[in-house]
Amino acid sequence: MSEQLIRALLLALLTALIALPVGYFVAQWAGWSVFCAGLALQMVFHFRNFARLERWSKAPVVDGNLEGEGSWDGIFGRLYRHEKDLREQIAKRDKKSPC
Repeated sequence: MSEQLIRALLLALLTALIALPVGYFVAQWAGWSVFCAGLALQMVFHFRNFARLERWSKAPVVDGNLEGEGSWDGIFGRLYRHEKDLREQIAKRDKKSPC
């Protein structure tokens, strides 16, 4: 299993462990609300990173500001290095061409 999947499952389990006593001691709807809010926070985190990735894909710039948190940091780092390597390869190719 991938590290990202394990992390997502652990966060969902943590959310459930927080929501369970709320649902038991307060009200079932309150427990479900806490659980849904926890899952919604995870979705907001991922949507924010997807939005960053979409903005970057429309105007890719070799810039160190493309950073994320958790597994997103690794993904953004690989994209940044790939873009930087491609620009270096293009620059080397342009220097060699006899135009």
